[in-house]
Formats: sequence, structure tokens, C-alpha cells
Amino acid sequence: MVHLLGGGVVTLACVWAGWQGRQWYYRRWNRLNRFCHALARMEAELGSWETDTWTLMSLLAEEDEFFRRLCRKENQNGEDSFSTLWTNTMNEMSLPLTEEERTLLNRTGTVLGRYDGKTQAFLLGNIRVQLQHCTETARQQAARQGRMVVLFSLSAGLTLTVLLIS
Repeated sequence: MVHLLGGGVVTLACVWAGWQGRQWYYRRWNRLNRFCHALARMEAELGSWETDTWTLMSLLAEEDEFFRRLCRKENQNGEDSFSTLWTNTMNEMSLPLTEEERTLLNRTGTVLGRYDGKTQAFLLGNIRVQLQHCTETARQQAARQGRMVVLFSLSAGLTLTVLLIS
């Protein structure tokens, strides 16, 4: 009976570990989706009204932790360039992103505040299209690989249970 309870605990622990692995894929997809929405809003604001970069970041800070941290950094280190603050914020947050996605988002930081509003909107539109492709890929990976990770961990837990019982 003790072996059976131990096997159940081992199985549950493996399933929990698999569930945590699955969540990484969904956090990545969610984060990319939020960045896509933010880029679309930036593109609209900059293309239509040519809103100041920090005013725009303040608007986005109401909706997302990344932009809140970025605005806090600007208040603390007013002399750093926008791209430096953006890159530092990206590096400090443990965002579940691939290297390609990080590079793409770091390009966003170099575009903002450097050109006139229409040029920024155009460049952000190009980055947003690439980021939407990454978001769709992340969604597919979350569905496929997330399920696979949970099933693999369940089978590993059951295998360990069988070994523990026998």
C-alpha cells in the first residue's frame, strides 16, 4: 500500500512538472500576443497623432507590466537612451521568449523615438507583422508541444510508479 501511495505521489509530481513545462509555452504565446497588441496601438498612435514616445509608453503602462517597468526606469535613469532602457527592461524581465523573438522586440526599442512618427509607424508595422508570425508559431507550439510535454511526464510518472511497485 505504501508503494502504491508513493507511486501516486511520483506520478502526480511528474504530471505537475509537465504542466509547468506546458505553461511556459502558453506564457510565451500570451506575452507575444500582448506585444502584438501593444505594437498595433503604437503604430496607430504614431501614424495618426504622432504621440510622444514616453506619453505612448505611459498609456501602455496602464495595461502591461513591461511598459510599467520601462516607465519606472525612465523616471530613475532619465539620461539613458530609449533603446538602452528598452533593452535593459527586456533583459531584466524573465520573459519566456526565444532568441529570435527577443531580437525582434529589441529592434522595436531601436525604432521608437529615433525617427518621425510616420516612419516609426511604418517600421513598427513591419516588426508587428513578423511578431504576429512568431505569435502564431508560438500558439501552434503551445497546443502541440504543451500537450506532448504533459503526456510525456504522465507516462514517465506511470513508468516510475510501476518500477516502484514491482
